Amino acid sequence: DTLGIHEGRNVKVRFGDLQKIFKGANMNKLDLDIEFDGGANVEDIFMINVKYLIVHTDGEVKGQLKIDNKKVDDHWRTSIQTTGDSFNGDKPIIIINGVFQIKPEGTILDEPVKGIIEGTMNQFGHRVKADLDKGNRKFIRLDSKTKVNLQSHSMESKIKYSLLEGKMQGLLSLKYENLVFTLKNRDTKKTMEFTVTLSLGESLTFEVKKNGESLWMHKCLPTDNSFTTRVTLEDGSFLHPTVTWEGKLPQTKEE
Repeated sequence: DTLGIHEGRNVKVRFGDLQKIFKGANMNKLDLDIEFDGGANVEDIFMINVKYLIVHTDGEVKGQLKIDNKKVDDHWRTSIQTTGDSFNGDKPIIIINGVFQIKPEGTILDEPVKGIIEGTMNQFGHRVKADLDKGNRKFIRLDSKTKVNLQSHSMESKIKYSLLEGKMQGLLSLKYENLVFTLKNRDTKKTMEFTVTLSLGESLTFEVKKNGESLWMHKCLPTDNSFTTRVTLEDGSFLHPTVTWEGKLPQTKEE
């Protein structure tokens, strides 16, 4: 809905082989299906539903995570509920004004997993820390700090992570402001950055950078009867195809 672009979104993310990105990881495939409902522009009301599939070298884990936030009796009430192969939450976890403490216990590939996840709020935003152990090994360490401004439809989050006993560690940052979404990951060897820029009614641009240098850029320029793209590669060469068709672009959901 172009008249209410902040009200809802559905995003699907797939990593076909995480071992190519994170050397030493025992995780091959990651699929995320993320649905977001912004509550028809009602401030601070939202729902997020995440369906996930994780494929390891010796098995797979799949499930669902649902988060909704609404105001009840002058307090903000956040509900988190999970279902899946390893962790199941028949009763939702209730968070009041962003403050919570969770002590999950379960199994992943027949190994016990337990730890603590805590959320706090202050004048600078929301912070979530997670410490999970798998067997007697450090499985997940996360420290996330997030700022959200619903009036300007902007957000920024920084997540410091250490996974699989430090085999995968670094800083992941997400930022959305003025119709520009940026995802950046900095680990011990390199910095990767993915940017999506939307110019309403004009163009949609995707760009990937490595250590600050552009690897490729893909710019879409739609018109009524054609679709022009430009893909710029690391060596400076580019592809510039144009697709044309008869008739105009659909103007309604029915079309």
